[in-house]
Amino acid sequence: MTLSQTLFAAGAYAYWETLTPVYSQRGIPEEMFGILGAAMHLPAVFTTAYTHKIRRKIGIKKSAIVLSSCWAVFCALMIFLVHPNLTIILVIILESMLATRHPIMEFWQNTLIPSDVRATILSGISTMTHVGQSFVLFFLSPFVEVYGTFFGLASAAVLSGVSVIGLF
Repeated sequence: MTLSQTLFAAGAYAYWETLTPVYSQRGIPEEMFGILGAAMHLPAVFTTAYTHKIRRKIGIKKSAIVLSSCWAVFCALMIFLVHPNLTIILVIILESMLATRHPIMEFWQNTLIPSDVRATILSGISTMTHVGQSFVLFFLSPFVEVYGTFFGLASAAVLSGVSVIGLF
């Protein structure tokens, strides 16, 4: 579970690392970046509110697998959807999936971990996830930037999506 959270965070950070340059490359004006940031979080609030229904309908494991797989697929779609409007829609969908996946994973962790050791284990998971995120920011970000420079920014988004496929 900790490895899953860490690898997903790595993919998400690699994706976010390339988001602003992708906006620029696709012709989205810089004045819109802040508005887009707010716009992509608003639908995420609504999708998160219905996370419990998804979890109850298809189960915890299937929910996590479906949302992680969809994340990878939508990251791969970054190559093909180059129109600015389609890029904005794709980013909003990706953020909603990310926001929906987090509570499902939290619930899954709470059901797997016995209550008498839950605080200790969740602290360890949090530490490992943050160490993994720090690793990504320090070591993987330059790789993603170089990869994006040589193969295009959309391919760097695909790289972040592929990093999540190996989780399940």
